Amino acid sequence: MDRTKRIAVVGGGISGVSILNRLVNHTPGRRYKIDIYDSRESMGHGQPFREDSEHLLINVPFDGMSLSDDDEDFKKWMTEKGCRPVQHPPRALFGEYVEDFLNDLLKHENVQPVYAYVTNVLIEKDGYLVQTETEERYYDAVFLAVGQMDYNDPYQLKGKKRYIHNPYPVNEKLHQLKGKIGIVGTGLTAIDCIRHLIHEEGASELYVFSRSGELPSVRGMECQIQLKYFTAENIKKELHRGLVPLQHMIDLFKKELSEHQINTSLFDRQTGDAHQDLSFDLEHADEVGKLQYLIIEANPVMTEGFHYLSRSDKKVFMEKYHPLIDENHSPMPDSSAEEIISWIEDGMLKMFNDMEDVDYDGGFTVSAGGQKVETDVLINATGPLWKVEEDDSPLLKNMLENYIVESADFGGIIVDQTRRVISPRYGTMNRFYALGALSVNVDYLSASVNILNDYSKMLVEDFYKREEGFDE
Repeated sequence: MDRTKRIAVVGGGISGVSILNRLVNHTPGRRYKIDIYDSRESMGHGQPFREDSEHLLINVPFDGMSLSDDDEDFKKWMTEKGCRPVQHPPRALFGEYVEDFLNDLLKHENVQPVYAYVTNVLIEKDGYLVQTETEERYYDAVFLAVGQMDYNDPYQLKGKKRYIHNPYPVNEKLHQLKGKIGIVGTGLTAIDCIRHLIHEEGASELYVFSRSGELPSVRGMECQIQLKYFTAENIKKELHRGLVPLQHMIDLFKKELSEHQINTSLFDRQTGDAHQDLSFDLEHADEVGKLQYLIIEANPVMTEGFHYLSRSDKKVFMEKYHPLIDENHSPMPDSSAEEIISWIEDGMLKMFNDMEDVDYDGGFTVSAGGQKVETDVLINATGPLWKVEEDDSPLLKNMLENYIVESADFGGIIVDQTRRVISPRYGTMNRFYALGALSVNVDYLSASVNILNDYSKMLVEDFYKREEGFDE
């Protein structure tokens, strides 16, 4: 009789819970045991969806958030909980949904939570040793779903007094700050900090610094887009020796824009003047929305096409085209944009572009736009790292040190198209997969819940297909 096989899921956030769901529901057999690893604080929701300020909103409509194959699962859960389904609910509410979803999976007799951070994964015989600070366990298969990495530290200020390296959870890290407050960055993290500080902490004046001055775009009107030219089938028509020319993808995308009468000048609409840019998006919600929803529809195609680009074409794409796509991929709710405009007009938000450097001498002197601005507190809102070699977590440092994983050119670690880890020491490893922040080298723009859910299904199906002992 076959022994019970053991599976480890490393990470209890969105990717980990989604993988666990697919593993549990894929096979009717009972010849496996699954452990899912994470801290008690993060298990079941991950860092982005932990309990926090109610002013931290999901930046996509709730119907794009589901961990099951039912697209309305989150909406139904909100209704059952007595919550009115609003277009952009608080992120912590979605975290409660994920935690409930996980708790249902933990009722399965072969699934156990392990409340600990994994510090290393080692190759052992035909399987893997998963180590924490206190123990190690042997597994036949491992799924890495560690979530986002540590935050960037572009000005080497980590550890300085009154420098807030990672602002989450904001209701703890940004509580009762004293003095003049500065924020570095203008992405969605900065929007979270601004809204919390003004709504919850009563801040009357904030200084926001960035290199470009470009805030995220504003979500436009929803529209239905059906792709005609920019499809995986059309992209692969130029597939030759495993590669597709970048120009072929660009030509198809431009034809798609033309088909839907979307002016390419929308990609150049950002001026660096936050008030002007947000106002434009609000006033042109129909045009902007059409572009945004086309990008959403094209996301899986871009991901697949990215697989087939050469190294030099990927570099060109990331430097020249990715910033244009990214500006329109994760827009803020229109209500947030309206608030920011009013705060700029009232003088509560002071925006500084062309940021160059920060001097620290007990306080912070920020050089931006030819000016020097002093602040007592500086909040880092530049977002997470994408290069694994810059992350300080024991797990990534140890796996890199032992040549279990290798850093990828465009973020995360090297994996194949089925998300199996490619080790510089052991080659492509069966029964060892990565998804989420570690697979961004092949999963271009894959951070949305629905896309991660789809990829977890594909990944688990590939795993079972390869394993005779798990076949139905």
